[in-house]
Amino acid sequence: MGTPAVVSDVCAGREAVEDGKSGYWFRSGDPDALAHALNLLKDDALVERLSNHAYAAYWADPPTLKRHVGALLDIYEGMLCRWPEPLPSSAAAIDLPRATNLA
Repeated sequence: MGTPAVVSDVCAGREAVEDGKSGYWFRSGDPDALAHALNLLKDDALVERLSNHAYAAYWADPPTLKRHVGALLDIYEGMLCRWPEPLPSSAAAIDLPRATNLA
């Protein structure tokens, strides 16, 4: 929504941050890379540029609950469509709780 972010290169938040445009990515597990990214944010003009880009990018296509849930359902449906039939014996042996009231 306009706040530049510094995120690990392996976290889910990376999808929402354009490296060098709305924030920075740093190499996961590398404290020097994190320190470097944070030090870049000492420059007020740079932070303003990153903030403006992050704000514009967010409001150009703001997330909605409906789209978020739709995207999750698409992922789950894709996973279920690729699920092997029948379940492998190792997976079938896992005792998973069953949903009883989905209404």
